[in-house]
Amino acid sequence: MQSAYMPESRTERFRILYSTAEIHPCFRADVVVLFGKYLPRLGIESDLMALHSALRPPAWAGGSRLTIRGPDKGAKRHLLSVCSDLRMLWRVRQGYQAVIVRDKSIGALIGLLAARMVGIPFVYWMSFPMVEAWAVFARDRGLSVGVLRWLSAKARATLLRWLLYRVVLPRADHVFAQSDVMVADLCRKGLSPDRLSAVPMGVDTEAMPELLLRRPDREAGVVPVFAYLGTLNRPRLPEIMLEGLALLRARGVDARLLLVGDAEEAADRQWLRDCMARLDIAEHVELTGWLAGDEGWKRCASAVAGLSPFPRTELLESASPTKLVEYFNLGLPVIANDQPDQAFLLHAAGGACAPLTPQGFADAMQDILARPEHHAKIAKAGQALVRATRSYAALAQQVAAVLRRCRSRG
Repeated sequence: MQSAYMPESRTERFRILYSTAEIHPCFRADVVVLFGKYLPRLGIESDLMALHSALRPPAWAGGSRLTIRGPDKGAKRHLLSVCSDLRMLWRVRQGYQAVIVRDKSIGALIGLLAARMVGIPFVYWMSFPMVEAWAVFARDRGLSVGVLRWLSAKARATLLRWLLYRVVLPRADHVFAQSDVMVADLCRKGLSPDRLSAVPMGVDTEAMPELLLRRPDREAGVVPVFAYLGTLNRPRLPEIMLEGLALLRARGVDARLLLVGDAEEAADRQWLRDCMARLDIAEHVELTGWLAGDEGWKRCASAVAGLSPFPRTELLESASPTKLVEYFNLGLPVIANDQPDQAFLLHAAGGACAPLTPQGFADAMQDILARPEHHAKIAKAGQALVRATRSYAALAQQVAAVLRRCRSRG
């Protein structure tokens, strides 16, 4: 969301009936931080409708928790999610000012009907092209996943695409999308740009102690460490970083790689370790596994740069990567390829993208070490940019302004 908004003031109470696809509690900052922390400060509370798998789920900080228990995956989860969303048809009468449905199609239809029943705005939140993901899954995996699963994916891709793009979104009062690229995609599908806003991923600047936001000077004789924070699933191409480090060390540059995170699938985790062994760099790579957010930031804060390889696939092109925003907020120089959202931030800070190849990342790492002052200047500009435009405090102001405008139009 690049356009500027006037600061939002906390006025009358504004209650949202908020349905999400994620299991509660989830770890997505645009749910937990934006809706659970910053919007309530502006008088916008969200009563959460979702599934929870824990016997005793935690409270929801953004408002009331209206979740029901269910599995965290499988067909039963999807069925129970629809049943949960049906509750919107009678709960909506309890004094809400808007209905927001996130990343659902059938749930979005139910939310749209509920909102129209009582004459309040219906808003759709699209953080990922879910319908397209089913189509890609059916196309790329084919019958290897079994006939029934393939038919199910094909049916979802076809029916839910029609439901979302022909029925729900044209009638939504507003649609929040993940990025400017996603907004452009929706415009090409016929939606009015006046009812679209991009809300990229941000960072909770309050969650990082000031100590972490002061970059230490690089000590002479200390082996430089390049850090990566996030998922290491094979489709994200983590081998780019491993092969890049191997090339860098083959040039005589002593450097290490810190990987904060892990792959979700056991096969991907084994493949990652096999890659390190094949490249003979296992002793120069530290793989921490998943860490709590603040612990991960602490580990990355002492690195010479953060790495953000992000494939430009049809599903990820419209994404808003979190890593670059977090690195900049820490004051870290960043090495990233030209995925649109992260390229925008990197260029705005005065930096340049690296090719998404082992050599491209190795060259960029070598340049970081050769020109530390140059890259420190870019990191400082990136830190200021992120705090001004990508903090969740700033993003909440923008979202709140749109929601109140939707309400006033109604």
